[in-house]
Amino acid sequence: IVNAGYSVSSTHANPLGTKTNAPMSVLWDIIRSWVKEHPTKPNPHLTYANKILSKEPVLKANFARAQKALSKAQQQGVPRFLPNPEENWGPKARAGRKIGKRKVQDNEGGDTKRTRAH
Repeated sequence: IVNAGYSVSSTHANPLGTKTNAPMSVLWDIIRSWVKEHPTKPNPHLTYANKILSKEPVLKANFARAQKALSKAQQQGVPRFLPNPEENWGPKARAGRKIGKRKVQDNEGGDTKRTRAH
């Protein structure tokens, strides 16, 4: 996509997701060019994929690695999605103290509230 003159970046929510300003026709031409270079198994059934991929690409895609496609963090090898620091990491039970079989929690107003411990 970068070699075709458009910008592209990864999304914050999905490691496989991308954002680009390239029109869909360019993206389909890139996919068609990829399939021409790396043929897939023939599908005897008439499908939308066959119909889309059977068209000749208008844009000849260049699959050489473009350095502009990598962010500074990617060039330095900084991971985008970090693993959890320890097992069972994450939100824990709400803070409180146990008195016998009941758990006492402080409310926002400073009052104490008694609940049964599980």
